[in-house]
Order: sequence, then structure tokens, then C-alpha cells
Amino acid sequence: MDPVAEAQGLAPSAEFKVKGAEILARAWQLLEVGDQLGRLVNELPDESALHMVAGLQGLGLSVSAMFAAADIECNIVQPPKPVDTRPRGANKAMVTRCRHNPAHCWDGQGNYISCP
Repeated sequence: MDPVAEAQGLAPSAEFKVKGAEILARAWQLLEVGDQLGRLVNELPDESALHMVAGLQGLGLSVSAMFAAADIECNIVQPPKPVDTRPRGANKAMVTRCRHNPAHCWDGQGNYISCP
């Protein structure tokens, strides 16, 4: 899947169309790595898992900053709303969530999912 083209409801604003799409593609690559690392959390000793989750939260903050730099917004419902990314749920999967109420969510591969 091409996450830039198929991440339902996520898009850079018009002024960032070209560079925003490139930033979005790189951010999805980081999220895929974060998802893979997140799957290891439950297999680690408690202290190591705590450090891994802290690292994943840092990665989520980095991706959120990239999304903000490219002005990535959820446009499923108007008006568009900003998104943030961090590990969520019991398995600490990297999830991007918008600020709509109710929120919309995407997994680390850009697939639209039910929000955890």
C-alpha cells in the first residue's frame, strides 16, 4: 500500500501538497518501525519494557512533529483537525489519532482503524 495515497482521511494542506506528501511518507516509514518495536514490549522484562515504551513515545512525538510540519490533518469530517501519534492500547501499537469528536485513528501502516 502507498500510505500517502491511501491513508483515508489524512492529507497535507494544499500549500504543503508536494513536500507534505514526502514528509507523510517518511513519517509512515517511522511508524512501521515503531509498530514492529511495539510488538516486542510484552516479551521484555518490566524495566526493559518501560524503556521501550518511553522510546516509542519519543518516536510518536517525532512523528507528530513531522505531521505538524507538513500540516497533516484529518479531513474525514469538516473542519479538518490536527493529528497526534503515540503508542496506544494494551499492545502499545503506534496509533495516529485526530482531534475530532469522535476521533478517527490509523495504525502504523496508515490503515484506518477503530480507536483503541
